[in-house]
Formats: sequence, structure tokens, C-alpha cells
Amino acid sequence: QAFEAFLETKTEQIQWWYKNGVSKKMYFAIKYEKQGYPYAFYPDYIVQFIDGRIGIFDTKGGSTAEHATERAEALQTYINIENKKGKNLFGGIVVMENNILRINQKGEYTFNAKVLNSDWVFLNDVC
Repeated sequence: QAFEAFLETKTEQIQWWYKNGVSKKMYFAIKYEKQGYPYAFYPDYIVQFIDGRIGIFDTKGGSTAEHATERAEALQTYINIENKKGKNLFGGIVVMENNILRINQKGEYTFNAKVLNSDWVFLNDVC
């Protein structure tokens, strides 16, 4: 809900946004591996910005953020591969800290609920 409220403050910068579904072939998924097994990761939101960028965001909190390493890194790998093909993607794992949304867009994902390091920037700064 906090992420959608954030999107509503950006209506002049956003052309459209989509709340992705889960576990069905009709939804957008990114492949990744965990302990040698293939999985599909369904990012929560896809956002088309007026400037042409497409944001792919997955909202997390608490233990789900702690255990998002493979998904976060797969998302960054996907973004990098697709951008080399000419797309204009960005995004990452989004968490709430002190009522402020922050995003991690690093290739190597780390999360510490007590202190978010410099890998976590304010979402407002990138959107």
C-alpha cells in the first residue's frame, strides 16, 4: 500500500503502472536459481515512466527482505542484460525504513534491518 501511495504522488512522471500477479504463466517473471534449482520470481510492480524508463520493483519487509538475495540479484542481472539490448530498465528491491521507501539496485544484494547501508537509496531520488 505504501508503494502504491508513493506512485500516486508521481502521477506527472508516470504513464502507467501495473501490479504483477504471481505463479501463472500470464504474469511477468524472471528466472533465477536457488541452491541449484530453477525458480521464477514475480516482481510486484512494473512502472512505465513518461521519460521512457521502465521500473521493475519488488516490495519487501522484514524477513522477506532478508531472504531476497537470489531474487534481487536476478532482477539486476535481468535489467543489465535487457539494457544492453537497448531497453531502458531500472528497479530493485524496495523496503520501508522510518516511513521512507528505499531501493537497492546493486548487483550484490545485502540487507540488514537495523541499518540500511549506502546500497539502499531513497526511492524518491531514482523515480
